[in-house]
Amino acid sequence: MSPDPEPRSGGARPRARLVAALRAALPAAAATVLTLIVVSVLVWPLPLHLRTHHMLGAFHDGHVWCFDHIFRMLTFQEPWSTSTSRMGYPGPVDARFIAWVPALVGALLRPLLGPLGAYNAVVLLSPAAAALAAWALARRALGVSAWVAAGAALIYAICPYALGSLANGQIAKISHWVLPLALLAFAELVHGKHRILGGLAVPLTTMVATFTSPSTALFLPFAAGIWGGWAVLDARGERVRRALWVVGALGLTAVSMLPAWSYYGGSSEGGGSSFAPGAHLEVGHVPLSAPPMATPGDTLLGDGRRETNPELSSHVTYLGLPLLLLAAGLSFRRFRGRSLAWALVLTGVVIGLGPRLAEDGSYVLVGGSELALPAALLERLGYPLAKSGMYYRAVVMASLGLCLATAGGLGRLRPPWAWVLAALVAGIAVADGVRSTRELWPRQVEVVPARAAMERMAGSTGEGAVLDYPLAGGTYANQAHLLAAVFHGRPTTAVPKVTAVEDDDRLTRLEFQLLIAEAEGIPEVARSVLSSRGFSHVVFRNVGRQPASSDRLERILGPPIREGQVLIWPLAPGNPGP
Repeated sequence: MSPDPEPRSGGARPRARLVAALRAALPAAAATVLTLIVVSVLVWPLPLHLRTHHMLGAFHDGHVWCFDHIFRMLTFQEPWSTSTSRMGYPGPVDARFIAWVPALVGALLRPLLGPLGAYNAVVLLSPAAAALAAWALARRALGVSAWVAAGAALIYAICPYALGSLANGQIAKISHWVLPLALLAFAELVHGKHRILGGLAVPLTTMVATFTSPSTALFLPFAAGIWGGWAVLDARGERVRRALWVVGALGLTAVSMLPAWSYYGGSSEGGGSSFAPGAHLEVGHVPLSAPPMATPGDTLLGDGRRETNPELSSHVTYLGLPLLLLAAGLSFRRFRGRSLAWALVLTGVVIGLGPRLAEDGSYVLVGGSELALPAALLERLGYPLAKSGMYYRAVVMASLGLCLATAGGLGRLRPPWAWVLAALVAGIAVADGVRSTRELWPRQVEVVPARAAMERMAGSTGEGAVLDYPLAGGTYANQAHLLAAVFHGRPTTAVPKVTAVEDDDRLTRLEFQLLIAEAEGIPEVARSVLSSRGFSHVVFRNVGRQPASSDRLERILGPPIREGQVLIWPLAPGNPGP
């Protein structure tokens, strides 16, 4: 008697469904993995040394400290507060953290990789997350094939703007996945397929965007408005009903941004602030290095200045001339979402150029007057973007538009040509982006200086803060102190911004305490003076562009403990040092 074939048939169905699901997920996985590979090559050999090495950049080290502090709050080692004395000692200083979702992911990875390794892993994974989100948005908006969407997703994930932010160490900006993710939720609510899900997802993704990447979220209302206008025009027979849903979705988006209003509306200037505000746009002055607005030359040709010094930041606004030409050529024939894609491109460029057109370090004059641009209206209306002046960030919206324009144009072609051309265009765009930022690569990857000594300081007896010297310095130098604080675990006098003693009351008071110790003239007494003011160690690091000298500290405190280029003075008998 033959066995019943039904069990075999029933078992085959789940396997068939699994195979079908894997095949459907393969394009998205390919885009994600390829993005991760490209990023890993650019920052090599960091992927091999996640736990022990750090990548030189203007802001990387400070973000490691921020991730560590958020972890301490999550585990109730530190109180939940918008201020802290763990940096900017004796403080307290303002600490309105951003990049919350990356920090939460880092907290999950921390038991496996440690504080530095968790941060490095998040840096590598963030562009890959952008590829996945852009892939899903291209599929949702344009209905293109999965492989075409995968090629287009690479264009957005590894756009020149993201490459510049990766080199700088701006973890919030390389969290550019927030923009397509929020638009996906907006689409679900507006287009009526899963409105309950969309109604829940819109406020969630909007708040994720604002608390993760406030600078990117500032452009979300513009992108959502463009999407809403396109959705109404695309509705045809039910435009009035669609318009009502769009108005509701836009209102929900705006309300959902209000919890993060303090990021935009509050001032972070002054000695009590731990984070530096964005550079205000000065009248008649356009900085050549890291200008706050995009320029036509850099946006179209990629001729902007790229800092070869890894301690400085570069604002990359290049969109990619080959990609622009290819996307424009593909857009001659109509496709679904063409107006949406190019509206995102044009709006991103126009806002990114700032309130007045600039080129080569000066404003463009027309008839003897500066040429005002539409972004000037944002300043008159008091839109929070004007508080930072960092208009160039809008190019991330233009990059997303180019991703959609390329996907839509290629989506009209038949496979396998569409897939082959999608891969080719993605390769051209990525190669051109790396070429335009070639001065930023390869990144310098190093072992954390004196890490073992810092960890031994954490285990030394007695409480107290670390007086990090020099007191004043650039962003990179100060954040080097913060990275060390992750390992010694003690409060530090450093804050992650440019500091000058004469401009900061807190630093003035610290300098006065050093003067008192110096006046004692006896190292043992001087150390006792600083110890009585809450310090357990004094640490000198000669980092940053301006060389500093340790001679003064050695004269005040006596001979230090030397750990390479790092000098350490234990101050109290209970703190014998590393």
